Amino acid sequence: MQTTEGKDTRRLVRFPVNVKVYDDANGNTLGYTSNMHVEGMMLMSFAAVVVDTEYRVRLEYLEPDDEIVQIRLSARCLWCKQANNKDIHHSGFYFSEIGVEQRDKVIRLIEAMTARS
Repeated sequence: MQTTEGKDTRRLVRFPVNVKVYDDANGNTLGYTSNMHVEGMMLMSFAAVVVDTEYRVRLEYLEPDDEIVQIRLSARCLWCKQANNKDIHHSGFYFSEIGVEQRDKVIRLIEAMTARS
């Protein structure tokens, strides 16, 4: 497991979003988003994620009318570190390929999740 920590150079506001994230290549659960913005997300997982690896991820959540919404994205893991609870890992992802439709879905997800808070 590679772990890198650097100084905080964030330029976008993160929003608290909690949805399930799947590895679209094999259908396994990667973890859950902890926060996100239109260019990336922080993942909380029970296993370390491989740094500097490109993943095809699928975010899934329920709309208020119980419709399942899926967002498929290419995301590169930039860092991974163990949380204070040694069973949990946090990983930072950058959405490496995001089209207009996907970006709109991410924005709608953020708006929906932050409106519930």
